[in-house]
Parts: sequence; structure tokens; C-alpha cells
Amino acid sequence: MIYKKIKIKNGYVRCPKDWIVLKNYNPLECEHVSMIAAKHAIEYNIPFFIFFEKNLSMNYDEEFMDKIFAMCREEFPYWYLVERFQVKPEIVEGNIQNYDNWEKSPEIIVVSLPDIDSNSNPPYGAGIIRKQYEK
Repeated sequence: MIYKKIKIKNGYVRCPKDWIVLKNYNPLECEHVSMIAAKHAIEYNIPFFIFFEKNLSMNYDEEFMDKIFAMCREEFPYWYLVERFQVKPEIVEGNIQNYDNWEKSPEIIVVSLPDIDSNSNPPYGAGIIRKQYEK
């Protein structure tokens, strides 16, 4: 797999070359990076995105995520379809009543990229390499 590297504060982020980098903050001012993916992304040809964070909070308010998703739509015009076709699971007595529709839907997933050290093997090889682990 071919990767791109983007310098951030105290290291760099490594991600697959075809992932879309959202420019929500100056990366050199950020120590954390998150990924946006959609369930069935590869099957539906939905790209992966990364965005930068000054603090590792993962408590994104609606206004922040609206801005991030607007950036996703700018970079990938069909992103609005991902948002529109999400299906919330209808859970009754611990069972998902609309399982077939929910399972097929492109649920949006936001996760913080992990730090990569000499012993880690993160999904897609994406993660943060801190200065102490740079080669």
C-alpha cells in the first residue's frame, strides 16, 4: 500500500494515499487526527477522510461535525448520499428489528487514529508516528 505522510505537532500522520485530508486546522498545530469512514465504504466506493484535532476529546458537538461533513461534501460530492441513507437500528428487547436495512446502510464512523510504534499494526496502516518512533 502506498502512504502519504503529513507533519503534525510532535510527529506525523500516515494514511493511505487515496484518503482525503480535510483542512479543518493547520496540521502543525495539532497532535491528534481522526478518521471518518462509512460502513461498506469499499463496496460503495466511499472514500475515507481524516481531520485534525488540537485536543483528543472525541466529544464533537453537532456544529463541529456539521462543518466536518460539509468539508466531506466539498471533497466528495456524493457524501450527502452517505448521510441521507444511514439507517438507525430499531432495537426492541435487544434485537434489531430492521437488521437487513441497517446492515446494508452506510453508517458513518468517526474514530481517532492510534499512535503507531514499532509493535503496532493498525488497520490500513493509518496512524500517528510520534517523533520518538520516527525512522
